[in-house]
Amino acid sequence: MNISEWLFGKKNDKDTLQYMFTGFGDLAIRLSSIDASLDSTKTIEKLENICNEEFGSDSITYLAPEMVRSHFKDREDVYEFLRNHNYFQDSDEDKIYVPFKNNGERNLGLLCIENPTHNFSSQDNQLKDPVLDFLGSQGGLLIAKNNIIERDDLTGVLKKEKILQIYNDLTNRREEYCVIFLDIDHFGWYNNTFGHQQGDLALSAFAQVLKDSLPRSSDVIGRYGGEEFMVILPKTKIEFAEKIAERIRQNVAEVKVDIAESTKIGNNSDKYHLTDKNNQPDPSRLQCSVGVAYSLTEYQLNPNNPNPLHSADQCTYRSKRAGRNRVSSTSMRAIKQ
Repeated sequence: MNISEWLFGKKNDKDTLQYMFTGFGDLAIRLSSIDASLDSTKTIEKLENICNEEFGSDSITYLAPEMVRSHFKDREDVYEFLRNHNYFQDSDEDKIYVPFKNNGERNLGLLCIENPTHNFSSQDNQLKDPVLDFLGSQGGLLIAKNNIIERDDLTGVLKKEKILQIYNDLTNRREEYCVIFLDIDHFGWYNNTFGHQQGDLALSAFAQVLKDSLPRSSDVIGRYGGEEFMVILPKTKIEFAEKIAERIRQNVAEVKVDIAESTKIGNNSDKYHLTDKNNQPDPSRLQCSVGVAYSLTEYQLNPNNPNPLHSADQCTYRSKRAGRNRVSSTSMRAIKQ
């Protein structure tokens, strides 16, 4: 299924394409041919290739949403400009930035086009070149579709299937990376005590801590299942990954989860959960147990069937057996609570 079929539920025909894409030439035909079932990595790759052919660019680069602000950290005016316009032409660097958008949402990333041969209509201050406007809209549809398919509805991080695909690709290529496995402590008790609505708030808050704790846009977060999450840190030594894991643990312990109106806090002073000043269970507080593994070590120990994720999972159980709310790693260096 290509993008036109996905959007309109019918096969492409000449009349449909002419109606949809009049005025946009080969760009429209190429975009409409992108398979709507592709994952985000392949979709972005095809978008970059199509735009490279269309605009004769030296380089086409997709900037994911989490990379945009850091990319313009010294030029906030550009970042703000792109929130309200179809593109920005940077004459100093001979680059054009196109924001992807869908139904008014513009937080889908940017396409950076370097040294294009296409003559864009940048003479007016409105910057409403129809080709780039079309590109931003159609590219946004594709990217939004990928986000819906690949991301967990509750937490916004990658679904298990997607992050395992990334993990398996890295492992099969024998790439260097670290994997962090995280489990929210006593989450079953938390859900049973405070209710599933409060549990959802806790999961969302936990995922946000993960996003805020990772230093690089290349780091990947996924929900493995229930209250279990995993993080992949590409090209990372285990010493650095241990520090990141400990930072996450500390940040989780400090976060304050919103409390749902329906949350019932009874006189259950269960010794296993964090309590407030009145020694009552506190639904605003969380802790987690964490495990860390290093791919290069796993390749050496088990060259035929390396499984860093399994090793990280075992380290998480070691953290739980040691009293929870701590980090353990395959380097055997215990990190104090």
